[in-house]
Amino acid sequence: MATPFLSSEEYDERAHQLYNDGQYDDALTVLREGLALYPNSVELHVGVGYAQLAREEYAWARQSFEQAACSSRSTKTRSPDSVRLYSSSARMNRRCDASAGPSSLAMRMISI
Repeated sequence: MATPFLSSEEYDERAHQLYNDGQYDDALTVLREGLALYPNSVELHVGVGYAQLAREEYAWARQSFEQAACSSRSTKTRSPDSVRLYSSSARMNRRCDASAGPSSLAMRMISI
């Protein structure tokens, strides 16, 4: 049987249900599957960040939130979450370009 096509919102919803049930590993798996298809989905990056926070993976969570902020800048339509992330990121004066990837941004933020 073929796997049904899922939108980024459907991946996000499935992961959200797993997260609410305390199944953080499974939620991360679903989110990563979604990101493989929708790498610029702000909501999926935010979901990964929250799941990593729940697993107490703070540096990785911060990196995911940074990636969400970077993705929101390249997306014309913004959700309320992405607007908050973008505004927060702008206040921190962080750049999202090829020379400063999410891992280096996350490391700079950790050192603050």
